[in-house]
Formats: sequence, structure tokens, C-alpha cells
Amino acid sequence: IEVSQQLAAKADARLQQFGGRAVQACALEGAKHFAPGSLDVIVMHSFLEHEQQPLALLETLRPCLRDGGAVILKVPNFNCLNRHIRGRKWCGFRYPDHVLYFTPRTLSVLAEQAGFKVVRQKWIDKSPLSDNMYAVLRPFAMCVTKTTKRHAA
Repeated sequence: IEVSQQLAAKADARLQQFGGRAVQACALEGAKHFAPGSLDVIVMHSFLEHEQQPLALLETLRPCLRDGGAVILKVPNFNCLNRHIRGRKWCGFRYPDHVLYFTPRTLSVLAEQAGFKVVRQKWIDKSPLSDNMYAVLRPFAMCVTKTTKRHAA
């Protein structure tokens, strides 16, 4: 999903070589172009901090994931030591394009509200020494299914 018409056309031409496609739209509208169960992985690399409706976007994307699918996120780490030390001069503050800031806790709360569980966010993924943090999300149903299968065996 790409908001820029020019960049979407360029990405679409490239992705078609691999059987994929790019959708030119804002994220929330673009997410509606994908059929249920049609995506294996959704990558939001340095994106979610720009989205004004992250809950609605994640809720819209959740049914698009196939069984075993995941969302991979990278966002600025509002809880990092550098932000505490540098204050308003922190490199993660990018007005006006960054509209949201996340700590590991607030990212987890957002994920849960949207029907996801954070299945990977180790210490290194959310280190207070890093200006960025990473997480892997899976829909609750997928998490429950895998747990249930393990206990049934």
C-alpha cells in the first residue's frame, strides 16, 4: 500500500514480476483491497507512527492474514534512554509526520485492542538503548489454535 501515485506505480511494476501488486491509497483504504486470508505477512517498517488510525488499520488488516500469518512492526521506541536524555531534541520526534509514539506497553495494548497478541518482542527488540523497537504480532485466534494443538498432543 503506497499513498504516492508515482511510487505505487513503480512498486506495482516491480511486484507484478513476483505475482504481487501494489495498491495506491492511504493505508486504511488500501487495506480494504485485500481479501480475507490473502496475506502471509504484513510489514510496517517505520510506518505505524505516521498512521492517524492505527487501531482501525490493524482491525481491518487482521482478517486479511492467512493462518500462521503475522504483522512485523518497527516503530520509534518512546521508552528509550536517548529520548529521556535528549528530551525534545530526540531524533524520534519528527513533527508533523510522526503523529504517534509507542512504548512496548502501549504497542502491546494497541495490538490487543485490535485482536492481536505480541508473540515476539524480546529484550533486544525493545532495548532502552535503541531508538527503535520491533515486534511480531499474530491474531488471537492463531495464537489460541497453536496453544490448543500443543496441549492436545
